[in-house]
Amino acid sequence: MPRSHGFSLLEIIITLAIISIVTALCFPLYSQHIAEEHRLEARMTLEKLAAALENYYLSHNTYQGATIENLGFSTMIAKDNYQLAITSLTSTTFSLTATPMASQAEQDLLCKTLILNATGGKNITGEGQVSDCWG
Repeated sequence: MPRSHGFSLLEIIITLAIISIVTALCFPLYSQHIAEEHRLEARMTLEKLAAALENYYLSHNTYQGATIENLGFSTMIAKDNYQLAITSLTSTTFSLTATPMASQAEQDLLCKTLILNATGGKNITGEGQVSDCWG
């Protein structure tokens, strides 16, 4: 009987089925990991913006007049998955937000918008725990 050097159709189908199952199990975990990575980047950018606002305050004795642009930041952060904004700004206080956009908004329902104020107070608009979202 001649010796076969290839794979049978059954072996190929079983291999494809195993690959499909592994992919179906791993893709949601990977997507969640990416969403958490983007959230971490947004948190770090909010904290850097708050530090830049403090430096602005030291130079001008007020927060008024500070903008995201003149502090050297972009409004779209974390690979365009969050929009950065100064939502409240007075002479002595500020509030910053990082709002999820596109797929980030769909995947990060527990945290949603990250909020940071002048006193270091952290909050979220999602239904999750602030400590989980701000780490």
